[in-house]
Amino acid sequence: MTTYVLVHGAWHGGWQWRDVVPLIRAAGHEVTTPTLTGLGERRHLAGAHVNLSTHVADLVNHVYMEGLERFVLVGWSYGGMVTTSAFPHLHERIQSMVYLDAFVPERGKALEDYAPHPVERGQDMPPITLEDFGVHDPDIAAFVNPRLVLQPWRTLTEPSQAFAERPREIPHRYVWCRGFSPSPFAGFYEQFKDDPLFDVHVLDTGHQCMLTMPRETAQLILGAPMRD
Repeated sequence: MTTYVLVHGAWHGGWQWRDVVPLIRAAGHEVTTPTLTGLGERRHLAGAHVNLSTHVADLVNHVYMEGLERFVLVGWSYGGMVTTSAFPHLHERIQSMVYLDAFVPERGKALEDYAPHPVERGQDMPPITLEDFGVHDPDIAAFVNPRLVLQPWRTLTEPSQAFAERPREIPHRYVWCRGFSPSPFAGFYEQFKDDPLFDVHVLDTGHQCMLTMPRETAQLILGAPMRD
C-alpha cells in the first residue's frame, strides 16, 4: 500500500480530485488531498498575508499532522510550485515526485517568471476560464466554476526556495496535457523529456486532466516510479 498526497492548483481546492481519489483507493492505496489557505473550503482565510510560504507550510504541516512517513507527492499546475518548494522539507519521506501539467520552478524563481502575463501587485488573480484551459465539457464546468475563488497574488510573486539541485535518488514523473494551448507547461515538457531523472508522459486532454481523464490520470499517478 502506498500513500498519495495530491496538491491542487490555483483557484481550486482539494475538491478537484473527486474523480481520482476513489480510483486510487479502489487500487488499495491511501490518498489525501489538502486544501491550501484561502482556497476551496478555506476561502474564508484569504488575505494579503497569504503567500507561497503559507502554502508550503500548509503542505508540510499536513504531512506531519497526518503522520505520513512515506508517500508520493503529486502537484497539479500551481501545485507544482508548492510541492517543489516543500521538497527540501520533506525529501526524506517522499518516494516519488509527480507533476501533472505543473510548474517546476528553479530556486529563486516565482510563478510570475513562467506566466505568459504579468501579475498585478496588490490584486488577487481571477480564475482563467475552463475554455482557455482546453476544457469544454458543460458538466465539468457546472462542477468547477462555482467552486473557483481568487488566487492570493503573493502566491504568484514569492520566489520558490527549491533545491538548487534535485536529489537524484528520488524519481520524478512529468505529465504534459497538450490539449491546453498555448501553455507554459509545454516548456517543462521540452526541458525534461531528455532528462534521465524525469519519466515524461503526454495526455491528449485539457489542463484539468483529473476531471477530463480521471482514469488515465490515476493510472499515471499510481504508476509513478519510486525510490528503492
